[in-house]
Amino acid sequence: MKVELLRLALPPAAELCEGRLRCAWRGKNGHWHCGAPGSLAELGERYHARRVEACLHPLDVSLAELSLPPLSRGRLRAAVGGALETLALAPVESLAIGFGPRGEDGRLTAAWAEAPTLRAVLAQLRRHGLAPHALFPPPAFLPWSEGSASACEADGWLWLRSGRNSGLLQALGGQVASGPGEASAERLAALLPAGQAPRWLTLETGTTQADEDALAWSGASWRISLPMPAAGDGRASSWRRAVSGWGVAALALWSLGLNLHVGRLEAEGQALKRHMSARLRAAFPDIQVVLNPLQQARQRQQAGGAGAGGFAGLAQVAALLPLAGEVTGLRFSADEQTLHIEWRRAASALRDALPALQAQALEQGVEIVEEAAGKGLRLTYRQADTAAAAQTP
Repeated sequence: MKVELLRLALPPAAELCEGRLRCAWRGKNGHWHCGAPGSLAELGERYHARRVEACLHPLDVSLAELSLPPLSRGRLRAAVGGALETLALAPVESLAIGFGPRGEDGRLTAAWAEAPTLRAVLAQLRRHGLAPHALFPPPAFLPWSEGSASACEADGWLWLRSGRNSGLLQALGGQVASGPGEASAERLAALLPAGQAPRWLTLETGTTQADEDALAWSGASWRISLPMPAAGDGRASSWRRAVSGWGVAALALWSLGLNLHVGRLEAEGQALKRHMSARLRAAFPDIQVVLNPLQQARQRQQAGGAGAGGFAGLAQVAALLPLAGEVTGLRFSADEQTLHIEWRRAASALRDALPALQAQALEQGVEIVEEAAGKGLRLTYRQADTAAAAQTP
């Protein structure tokens, strides 16, 4: 039979292969129907479901309500794991943990089960064509509406759904009844708001018609599901771990090789820079500090080269001028062989010493002329010296 949704209430994991499962299904019209109990093989042959959901037996899953501060999703998961260290009977690392949203009062419901148990259960269900899309704690299947809790007793356990994503499981200590027994009533009185009584339902099935019993399977909006580990005997996981380990080793080796290559290129670059610096100092002995050999060589070449001519000769004459703290800019024209010096203001010390400096500069073949409006000086080679230099073979 083809159905839209099949829900299974599982027996204890140790009895899953031989036990009989309660079930219910929902048709395309949205109505729920109870199904006759059957073994895994019988249910796998009877139903072809578009979606399968299963709730674990209370012996295989636990529920607890935790009070936690507001945290991000990642930190909230870590906080839930830390809180379960004192509640779980197994190491937290071996558990499959699911939890719901945190309420305004800071409380949330967490469910947990041992991962090996889940793997064994999933393997059996998949083997019979009943691979579940989600695994829930038992209260998830019970209906709930605002202000209306629901409960049932099954296999010596009390199931209670008290909220959209909250509920509990409690052992009845051997007391089993079709309705609320004295022990259940006392427990529920302490758990539910004053004056609120749950709606009692039953999971007992025996008819395939939509009836009151099917309401116990019709719960919706429950968001706490257990993560489903991959089924297998562990060899596939070991193989994946080995491949992952080799991948990490290969990445580390590649990173080491890349670092060595970068280090070798950096050493070669430093050696080349030292060689270029030495060549620059040999060509231009007056350069004391080398920052960018190639750029400095191009600038000196454009400035007229080394020696008594070009920029170097004019700069040597300009160094004699008492302009300390007054220079705002230098501009050299290679075509005119002229050096322009701009200053902030015409210093009286410079005006007094300018005639003597002009005479001294003429001895070196350089003319010093004051720019218009006293904005600076212009240093240039005398035309006669330039022409003579041009006629020299």
